[in-house]
Amino acid sequence: MTQLDADLTHWVVSIGGVRREFDADISDQVPDDHIAWRSAGEVLHRGRVQFAPEGPDRTRIDLEIEWQPEGFVEQAGAALQIDDLQVKRDLHRFKEFVEDRGAEGGGWRGEIHRGGATPVPPRADRADGAVGADPDLNV
Repeated sequence: MTQLDADLTHWVVSIGGVRREFDADISDQVPDDHIAWRSAGEVLHRGRVQFAPEGPDRTRIDLEIEWQPEGFVEQAGAALQIDDLQVKRDLHRFKEFVEDRGAEGGGWRGEIHRGGATPVPPRADRADGAVGADPDLNV
């Protein structure tokens, strides 16, 4: 996923060897708390990630994704839960990325509510910066 601007992302996904590309709008975002998105156009893909602090160096990540498999290969992959396995692998790669990085990436950190973006000061200036750098994936 590549963020094109404050509330538009571009996705390239591959499940069972079938590649899809689409854009998605971020519909709701609060840094260090949650992000929700919905695809733009014909491809159905939407989801929400929730981050919940569980201590100074632990974060629980809850993920919901809805997508519509198309064609025989995607439908078979979904029936065999290959999509679930791919999501779990991606979450583990995300965990490793965050742990190896050890700090925020410096990207745009603003709030979005129903399409309207509002900048948020950096976490060091916020009173609620409790989320640690090591996510504990509960997948």
